[in-house]
Amino acid sequence: MQSNLINTFLKLFSIFYLFILTIALLVPINFFLEKNVVEREPTNETGYLIHLILFFILLIIFYISFKNKKMILFFCSSYGVLVEFAQIPTSRGFSLYDVFYNLVGILIAYILMKYLYKFI
Repeated sequence: MQSNLINTFLKLFSIFYLFILTIALLVPINFFLEKNVVEREPTNETGYLIHLILFFILLIIFYISFKNKKMILFFCSSYGVLVEFAQIPTSRGFSLYDVFYNLVGILIAYILMKYLYKFI
């Protein structure tokens, strides 16, 4: 009973994270930041690191929450590419570098989780 409750919570949490991530990536950054408080947006290097970390976390959460690990890798990778295409009509725009760092974060997390799960 407790295991089912934990699994349900993890799945709901992973979907909630995906929802929040989607909003964060599709809504223009200046919508969230007050121009009087923050003078400048993140630099490219900071932005790329943020993408890497966000997608690293995405894969880890999904890896823990769901059983089909290869499907998770496919889903997260597809999402990492498609969310950039979804940014084209917004002021955020499409960036091939963002796609690259999304996929790098996913790949690092997948390799790490696959390695760690051998010891669990």
